[in-house]
Amino acid sequence: VCSSDLQKKDLENLHKKAKIIDTQLKAAEDELEDFQLEKQQKINELIIVATLKLHQIQYVSNDTLPHDLSSVLVFESSEAGRLQHRIKELEHEKLLQKKQMRESRKKHVQLIKDRRLFESKIKNMEETCSQMMMAKFGALVDLEKIESLTVNRTMEELKEKMRNTEADCSTELKLFNGEIANRREKITEMIQDNTKRLIQKAMLLTEQNQYTNSLDDRQRKMGADFKGQRKTDVREKQRLIQLVQLQAQEVDALKEEIILLSRKSGHILPPTQLPLPQSLSSMHPQIL
Repeated sequence: VCSSDLQKKDLENLHKKAKIIDTQLKAAEDELEDFQLEKQQKINELIIVATLKLHQIQYVSNDTLPHDLSSVLVFESSEAGRLQHRIKELEHEKLLQKKQMRESRKKHVQLIKDRRLFESKIKNMEETCSQMMMAKFGALVDLEKIESLTVNRTMEELKEKMRNTEADCSTELKLFNGEIANRREKITEMIQDNTKRLIQKAMLLTEQNQYTNSLDDRQRKMGADFKGQRKTDVREKQRLIQLVQLQAQEVDALKEEIILLSRKSGHILPPTQLPLPQSLSSMHPQIL
């Protein structure tokens, strides 16, 4: 019964829409035609001066050229050919429109037959439905009201599942929030501990820098003292080396004189005194 009612409503709505569309189409075509006529009238009212040669003028009605050309319409020959071609196109379109109209009439007749057939089927189905309701309920029942009052079992099951899921999610959310709070407390304690350790580390680094600076100062002082003493030792060593070299030279000179005197068998004189360097003579007496 419900399907038949829906089909009836759809069919009526389609007929109404078709009538509205036909009316609107006809009104639009009439408006377009009126606009074209008005446009052509306005164009015809325009006065235009055109210079033409004699071979460009062709009187369509007769082959001879009349003396009065006031009623003659002037336009290009190409436009005349285009208009003739358009006339043929319109005739062809007219034939097509007639053919479509015949097909539309056939469809319309077929739709009317189908509608009558569906109406008879719907009537039979309504009678069958009424008989079944009388046999089952003892009276005619409005099925639409019954469907609106019946409970959608699937929907209720889904709602129950959704409520259970929301409860489970709420419980898990509370647990997660508690765990997050505990983790935050632990992180806060760790941050405080790390802060204390960083402060201690900074203090130790400061002390280390102080000790390092003090040690560097002491090493610089000791290095300076050792360097001064070392310079004195080096100068003394150089002086002694020069003295030893000078004494070696004197010994060699004495040996040479002894050898010469022994060869001559003469009286041996004491060796001549070699000149000492100025630095040594100032520090030691002459060696005889």
